[in-house]
Amino acid sequence: MLSLSAWCLLDEELDAETLVVVGLTDRVHSVSSFPDEVTAAARRLAAGPAVALAHGLSAVNQAALAEMKASFALEVTGQVDLMRRSDFDEGVRAVIEGRTPQWSDEPPQTPIPT
Repeated sequence: MLSLSAWCLLDEELDAETLVVVGLTDRVHSVSSFPDEVTAAARRLAAGPAVALAHGLSAVNQAALAEMKASFALEVTGQVDLMRRSDFDEGVRAVIEGRTPQWSDEPPQTPIPT
């Protein structure tokens, strides 16, 4: 089974079982049963305690968003670094030319502002 980090680094597909194991989803349904499963979940939510569910969801979202802000900041820093490197140009050229890129891992031409 492929790990989440291997998926991110190796650009490999994740199967349904792995999606559940790594926490990207909590369940997987067949195409044929999906509409019924969604309807059943919506009915369970609609029958639940609306205010308690709203508070719980708000807490979960707040925790997730706090982590997302830090993750996005890290992503921006990394992407800016990568775009300043010759490997970025090489990757774009390779895609346009339909070939495998030849990575050099050279340092950026201009320093990254901090």
